[in-house]
Amino acid sequence: MNLLNLVQEIPERPRLHGSAIVFDSFRFPHDKRWHLPDHMTEKVVTDYFMNANKEVLDRLKSMDCDLMDPIESWLHIYGVIHMYWHFEDMFQTRESLQLPQIPIYKSIDVDLVQENGAYPGDVEVDCGGWWNLGCRPTDPWVFDAEKWAHRVRVRKFKIAKASVTNAEYSKFVQAGGYFNEKLWSFEGWNWREQTKIEAPKYWKFGKLNGQGSECWYVHMNGMDDVLHPHRPVIHVNYHEAEAYCVWAKRRLPTEAEWEAAACGATKSGKQLSEDEVLLYPWGKADFVDDHWKFSNLDARVGRVVDVNAYPQGDSKCGCRQMMGNVWEWTCTTLYPFPGFQPDFPYRENAAPFFGRPKLNKGGAWPTSGLIARNKTEHGIGQSCKQILLGFEHVHLIKHLKGKEK
Repeated sequence: MNLLNLVQEIPERPRLHGSAIVFDSFRFPHDKRWHLPDHMTEKVVTDYFMNANKEVLDRLKSMDCDLMDPIESWLHIYGVIHMYWHFEDMFQTRESLQLPQIPIYKSIDVDLVQENGAYPGDVEVDCGGWWNLGCRPTDPWVFDAEKWAHRVRVRKFKIAKASVTNAEYSKFVQAGGYFNEKLWSFEGWNWREQTKIEAPKYWKFGKLNGQGSECWYVHMNGMDDVLHPHRPVIHVNYHEAEAYCVWAKRRLPTEAEWEAAACGATKSGKQLSEDEVLLYPWGKADFVDDHWKFSNLDARVGRVVDVNAYPQGDSKCGCRQMMGNVWEWTCTTLYPFPGFQPDFPYRENAAPFFGRPKLNKGGAWPTSGLIARNKTEHGIGQSCKQILLGFEHVHLIKHLKGKEK
């Protein structure tokens, strides 16, 4: 809807009959979007998009951005960022349709990514008892649900150095985790009983390519592949992640704990000043052209990689891949921060969803590096199993005993 909103100010804007409802997320449910009205052919939609995009760009070129009013300025920023979000959705859609992924960057050699296996163990994090949760006015761009940074209590804790792997999660599956009601929440068990699911999405049990002995393998993008043991488990919704945690005698991190581990807190017990809070796990500098050396973003590799890859991108406490590779579940529900005010003119950005989604953090391999930040909030329904959006169980938490500060 962003281009549609922007081009409303253009007298001779391109028009598409009946388009409003089709492109309105609140009036056109996701489940129905696979079956568009007959007149909405691929050519009609593509031509409209290209024309609308040209009109918006022409309008920007003809304007003095310093004189742009706040509403139009906000719409342009939101439109650009939203387009980057849909860049990731393209990969999600192709995977849902079992279509091969399209290589975006041919210049990046996958062999340059060192995949050497697992990255086990925990690290201790002590941020002095408090954490400033949320974004600051100095951050590059901020939306309403991320405003503003405020102090919350955070006890010292231990957090896993890397995401839960396929090998680790397969032990939960083999132990009968999907059939043990005691491991699941009430909502989670209801979901499990309704879906009858027995393993993560796209996991299959049988003979890979009809050969060898029976085993768990993955059927993704229209192809069968081995279950790579040291890659992070993906396509796991919140209920599955929560049940795994109960089985492993751990739990998911809160959003504040996740941020503390990603933004520069260590085991020192020091409360970080605003200037010491990192924009990315590896530092504060603006995103650079060679950021792919630090994280698996921008679809440059085209898939998830082993959890021990990208040591250059470690956070200060020693966690790896907190940015990129896979989105990571937290146990925090999306609620407004103190003093919340919805963004204008798009008041529906977050407010209609408060109290339902759980927050994901960190971005995934097709997430654009230009919009990936430690503080970015991403709210996802608890039953969602879509690619790279709300699937990852990741870092496990274990509280440490000690004096409250």
